[in-house]
Amino acid sequence: MTPVEASKQENEPLVYKNLYKEKVIRKPKFKIGDTVRTSKFKTKFMRGYDPTFTEEIFKISEVLKTDPITYKIKDLNEEEIK
Repeated sequence: MTPVEASKQENEPLVYKNLYKEKVIRKPKFKIGDTVRTSKFKTKFMRGYDPTFTEEIFKISEVLKTDPITYKIKDLNEEEIK
């Protein structure tokens, strides 16, 4: 659609629908109480055989409905991780 066609009154609903699409609601991958590991930050010279996740295990304490979905985690001693 050209800009001239888009500015016509009869095409207004189509243009609005194209610009302001409905947000897709995604389901969280993890639930509260699930145990997870976090990924390590990789440097340039890190070897491919080095572990990419932490050895410490965490629990999901809260699921935040943001975009993207984020999680609050606690360690196994119930201490909040910031």
